[in-house]
Amino acid sequence: MLTELRTPLEKSYRNTIYCASLLEQDETGQIRGKYCGNRWCLVCNRVRLARAINCYHPVVAEWPDPWFVTPTLPNVAAKDLRSTINAMLRDLAAIGRAIKRTDQLSFHALRKLECTYNRYHDSFHPHFHLVVQGRPTALALRRRWLACHPEAVLEAQDMRTCDARSMLELFKYFTKLIMKRQDDRSARTIAPALALDAIFSAFRQRRVFQPMGFRGGVPGDEDEESAVGISGATTIRHRLAERVRWQWMQDLHDWVDLKSGDMLTGYEPTERIRRLVEVEGRSTKRWS
Repeated sequence: MLTELRTPLEKSYRNTIYCASLLEQDETGQIRGKYCGNRWCLVCNRVRLARAINCYHPVVAEWPDPWFVTPTLPNVAAKDLRSTINAMLRDLAAIGRAIKRTDQLSFHALRKLECTYNRYHDSFHPHFHLVVQGRPTALALRRRWLACHPEAVLEAQDMRTCDARSMLELFKYFTKLIMKRQDDRSARTIAPALALDAIFSAFRQRRVFQPMGFRGGVPGDEDEESAVGISGATTIRHRLAERVRWQWMQDLHDWVDLKSGDMLTGYEPTERIRRLVEVEGRSTKRWS
């Protein structure tokens, strides 16, 4: 059972608090900020996923017969998560080689490693999503995965033609930060901090996206400590062409020019977002 938080990722978690917290505006109105680059950061995740889509989607979109395959295993406990992921990565690489050498099929695939958390059983579900070229390759992949893992259930190994919805599934976040609440399935809550830490620790220095059988890649996108563009221009250009330092103020949900008191975006969160942040903010103080 997950009971206390002791993690080597503490420093990285703290860095995320200051992700893009200070924005520097130059004389042209161009605004620049620094990003933490961590996988759990929503801002950096969007940058990372946009880069992955731009890199991989044009290649996969040209495949004449793409199939979407989801090799899975039964859920595991937190203590077994990293070793299970390591074994899955080794097995998939071996299966890819066997498909080419023994089955005499081409193996072009884009794989994504993903994990979800079952709060009812306090267990984790690591799995792959793959887009592969050709139905024979998809069938061979599923057959060899089941042969390698007799404990896996055939019905859980999803296999279908790849469409726009499947591609969206491939490029979404590798774990869910927000979950349905137990007492109200229509409401949402932030996933337990200890469960998320178990996932992030298990995924540390492990590639989420990886092309198999074709060239491609997003340099530097796979390590929690690596930045997604340490310093880069944002899409924001302020109406005033002057030097300004914009500081993030959590209570105001915006960046503020501390000299003039002006706010940068004028963003107003919905009442639903306010409640989510307030309730979960109080609960996470227990771990600080």
